[in-house]
Amino acid sequence: MAKLTNCIECDGRVSTEAEQCPHCKTKYPHGVQCAVCTQVVKQSDSWSERAGSTKWLHHRCYEKTKV
Repeated sequence: MAKLTNCIECDGRVSTEAEQCPHCKTKYPHGVQCAVCTQVVKQSDSWSERAGSTKWLHHRCYEKTKV
């Protein structure tokens, strides 16, 4: 059963089953999981190798992997 939660990007109310936030239109209202540390973070605070990729890194882990 769907419940209401807050969008990780804009803090607007969104269904747990939503694929897009009705307020800010992000396609990741529940966040994305960093492929390195597994922390759930905002998509806007993350980096992906290419559009449509399912592999996300938040900036801190991305900086560590560049070294």
